[in-house]
This record gives sequence, C-alpha cells and structure tokens, in this order.
Amino acid sequence: MPKGAETQFTPFEVTAALKALGEQLSRARRARGDTQAVAAERCGLHAQTVARIERGDSSVGVGKIFTLMAQYGMGARLFDLASTDEETEILTRRHLPKRGRSNQ
Repeated sequence: MPKGAETQFTPFEVTAALKALGEQLSRARRARGDTQAVAAERCGLHAQTVARIERGDSSVGVGKIFTLMAQYGMGARLFDLASTDEETEILTRRHLPKRGRSNQ
C-alpha cells in the first residue's frame, strides 16, 4: 500500500476507548500534581503530545501512549493488551506444523 493510502476511518470503539484512556491518564497525572509539561518532560514527549493523548487523539503513536501509561502506573495493562486470547491460541495450535521426523 503506498504511503498515505491508509484510510482515516476510526471505529467508534477505538475512539471511545482512546477518550476513556486519555481521561484516566489525565486524572492520574493531576492526582500526582503534575502538569502536562512535567509529564511530557518525564516521558521525553512534547506537552502538546500529552494534551493530544489526554483528548483521545487517534493519530498519536501507540508507543507514546504506552510510555505515558507506564509513567502513571498503568504498565501492567500493557501486558494485558499484548496477551493472546484463548480462541487465537486454539487456532494457532491447530495450524502449527506437526513436529517430529517423517517415516520414509
């Protein structure tokens, strides 16, 4: 796919989840008494990027969102996001090649 050919459509569930996550991150930051500038400095981000994350902007890179999550105690959730669901595990095992030698 050529660069720039991706669509700009973001599903409702993604938009809603990003807004909810942004609100949680904003509350966590404010509960610690940090400004967006302080959060940005601690994470190596720009303050405007922190503001965009807190607004739920879907164009912010996932690595930047994860960095802010880790800064504010949500690092364990990252592993939950990366874990495989049971259905995928079953399908993966079904399609794995059989191990062992063939009898020829």
